[in-house]
Amino acid sequence: MYICIFFPTPCCAYSLGTTHISCKMRNTDERRAWRLGEEADVPMCDPSNQEPCSAKKDDNGSVERLAAAPAPVEDYRQKLGDPGAVGFVAYGITTVLYNLSNADLFPLNTTTAGIVIAYGGFAQVIAGIMEFVRGNTFPCTIATTFGSFWIATALVWILPHKDTSTPNEYLHEADEAFLGVFFLLWAVFTSVALASSLVMPRAIFFVFVLTLLFFVLQSVAFLSKSALLKRIAGFEGICCGLSALYCGLAMMLNDAHGKTLLPLFPPRRKHNHL
Repeated sequence: MYICIFFPTPCCAYSLGTTHISCKMRNTDERRAWRLGEEADVPMCDPSNQEPCSAKKDDNGSVERLAAAPAPVEDYRQKLGDPGAVGFVAYGITTVLYNLSNADLFPLNTTTAGIVIAYGGFAQVIAGIMEFVRGNTFPCTIATTFGSFWIATALVWILPHKDTSTPNEYLHEADEAFLGVFFLLWAVFTSVALASSLVMPRAIFFVFVLTLLFFVLQSVAFLSKSALLKRIAGFEGICCGLSALYCGLAMMLNDAHGKTLLPLFPPRRKHNHL
């Protein structure tokens, strides 16, 4: 018969017939589980350093003292908001306004330049930094890279500005062929991003498909100096921006309501039966 003597002190009790040290059971359920030989994860005290431990009764009736599992460490990154919505909304609005000019619907103006630099550029870079803090490599790379793309695009317009006070121009305006190479390299990067997005919701994958098509059309339009292709690329870019805007608004709306109101269509995952 197993008998425990529970001391009124906050810590230890000695079992008769053994030399094992157990600890004080603080309620009836814990003592009952102990008497029935069930495993009990009971906070115990170490006589030497008062560290908590757990214990269980083995088949021979002896008390086995086990080290307690470490307390779970709270991950601060889980408290941070998801910057994905900011990145997609910024990319979507900027892409739509930029391509309104490419489609010859509106002339390129300071409104386009302002949104490209402030929202398409800085906002996406900030979103990428937030993704870096959260430990998300792919969203961090995408947001910071496309944010830098918009800043670079704005600088292409601004840097070769001519002025009467500066007759010697050190930065020449890029010709259309070089801009074709510029967009071609972005198409290469986007193709790799597209392959990486295969595991993501289908709405996000669709954004990368349209983005890749936009860069390819832009590259071919500038290399061939075709105004028609450039206008087609503009209309395609508007569709690309609207799809990205949908993803960003869906993320924001679904997070605010705690349920899916605008679906992103998650990918179908194959079950592993091994």
